[in-house]
Amino acid sequence: MLSFFLIFSLFAKLTLATGEISLSLVPTEAILISGEVKVVTATITNNQNIPDTFTISIFPSLWLGTTTSFDKDRITLNPQSSGEIKISFGASECVEEFSNLFTVNVQSLSNNQIKASATEKITTERKFQICVSNVKFDKDFAHPGEAVTITVSIENPAASNSLPVKLITNVRSISGDILQTFQDNIETLQGRGTADISHSYTFGNFTQPGFYTFEVELLDSSNKIISQNSFRYRVGSVEKISQSKDISYGLLLQTVTIKVKNGGNEPVDNVIVKETVPSFLKLFFFPKDTPFSEASTDDKIVYSWLIPTILPGEERTVTYQIAVWNAVLVIIGVILLVLIVFRYVFTIRIVKSYKKFATVAGAKEIQIQLEVRNRTRHIHKEVVVRDVVPATAHVIEKFDTLRPTLRKLPGGTELLWKFDSLRPGEERVITYRIKPVMEIIGEILLPKASVRFVDHRKEVRRSISKSIEIKV
Repeated sequence: MLSFFLIFSLFAKLTLATGEISLSLVPTEAILISGEVKVVTATITNNQNIPDTFTISIFPSLWLGTTTSFDKDRITLNPQSSGEIKISFGASECVEEFSNLFTVNVQSLSNNQIKASATEKITTERKFQICVSNVKFDKDFAHPGEAVTITVSIENPAASNSLPVKLITNVRSISGDILQTFQDNIETLQGRGTADISHSYTFGNFTQPGFYTFEVELLDSSNKIISQNSFRYRVGSVEKISQSKDISYGLLLQTVTIKVKNGGNEPVDNVIVKETVPSFLKLFFFPKDTPFSEASTDDKIVYSWLIPTILPGEERTVTYQIAVWNAVLVIIGVILLVLIVFRYVFTIRIVKSYKKFATVAGAKEIQIQLEVRNRTRHIHKEVVVRDVVPATAHVIEKFDTLRPTLRKLPGGTELLWKFDSLRPGEERVITYRIKPVMEIIGEILLPKASVRFVDHRKEVRRSISKSIEIKV
């Protein structure tokens, strides 16, 4: 009794699941002719009260020369709504004649118990008894002066012997002119039999590179075309590019001329000329035409020039110079640079910094520090250190080091410290404290500090520190 109840419940569940989706095919039967495609419309209806997504499949997907495909493999439907999926049935020229049922299955992605199926009856018919089953070449492409072999496979899928047929193979140029025609008469081809017919065509030594066309036509005894197709075949170009190099010498000057010549009968595009020179000659390298690329490898530099097109018999040149006399200018430039750097580095340096907040009697204060150091070998006099505190903060007049001269400015407060002199290597550290005039969240930007002095040549010079940002 319990077993009967379980079987009954399972049957009821499957019946309910099947009723929640329906599938119909239009048409339900189709005649498929060889070389043609038939489209069948599958209408899917979602009988549920919720949206759902359904997948579609077909069995068999391939059958005796027949292929199947969908315009989409799934569809999402709202409750109580329908949608369509197109199913394409295609037949090859050599399809076997048959009548077969193809089962179309639709299933819910959310519940695999919700599914439906329908059958499509396909009957295939061939237009002609004999067909071209395959065409192949013995190589992917050819160069001028080389031969290519084309092999055409003829098939008789029927059980009986075929009637006489004619195979025409045309070789056409890039412009469409016929270069050569091959004709083969086939008296009969036994049932279920095949035949391979091969021909070789040799391209001329000066054949223009590009795509040529091989046309294959199969005709019956009345010269009616049974099958027709065309295939593009590429012929590559033969480049006869030669290079030579001439070197001439002058006063501290070397001129290199690279000659590139096209000895072929076709224009050659995108010719790249490369030249390798030692890395230390980079500063003395002066090309007449700017290279399009420059690459460094170890201790060498590879320069590349691009020549867009070289016509047959044309010679193009690439010229560059190694100008050694420019080393004099480079040396002078280096000396000037060293002097400038020396003047910058060996001077009085001022560094501005700050310490983190410190709570003093409940108020937050910031300590600013200025480090002034004489890094030269001479005494500098009349040293004046200047700093400015912006209006967002005020100076606490309690100084741990030398007291400055304070002066109010429209944008803040100026602080000045004066020293009679700074000996070589001497360093002065100046500190003062500031406090924001209001509660600030974010950053306080303090401007640059400066030091002005008179050097040993009686020249007035000046150094500047970096500005600092204090995050609050």
